[in-house]
Amino acid sequence: MEGYDVRVAIDGEDGYHNFLTFNPDLVFTDIVMPKMSGIELAKNIRRHNPHIKVIYISGFWVSGTLSAI
Repeated sequence: MEGYDVRVAIDGEDGYHNFLTFNPDLVFTDIVMPKMSGIELAKNIRRHNPHIKVIYISGFWVSGTLSAI
């Protein structure tokens, strides 16, 4: 995308590694991912940057998911 620097991850652990090496302004994550969920990913990221904006998406619904965010 022109004007944006984007990183893509294949799972939550890869996403966390990308965050540590890239330090983005915004995280766009699926909630249900292998190795680390998007919710766990955001919690880990917020240890480094408590004010980062996170957009959660998912095509899979688990009852109680929103209460964990």
